[in-house]
Amino acid sequence: MRAEEPTAWVVYTIKAVGKMPDINAICTQGEWSALDLSRPGKLTLVRENIDNEGEAERLARTLSPPPPPKPPRPFRPPVAKPAQSEIDTTSVPISDSQLAET
Repeated sequence: MRAEEPTAWVVYTIKAVGKMPDINAICTQGEWSALDLSRPGKLTLVRENIDNEGEAERLARTLSPPPPPKPPRPFRPPVAKPAQSEIDTTSVPISDSQLAET
């Protein structure tokens, strides 16, 4: 029987397109080297040199990718408040108790 060589695993994140969330994935250290060269900027290494596949799978499932950035809020110019002298006090409602006092 042939002894297996130890394999190192990596967890990486795949950038999604549009509004889809990023995806965590795993592969062997050797596969990661080839993937990183073939898709520059699309993949982000999360953790490398993981001892076994099960640990890499658990890590990939438990990590949540960062939330996408929120779009900027639309600009709303400030509303100027009227000066005290410009406020119309004739349209202010008066309660019955205030009427009885006059």
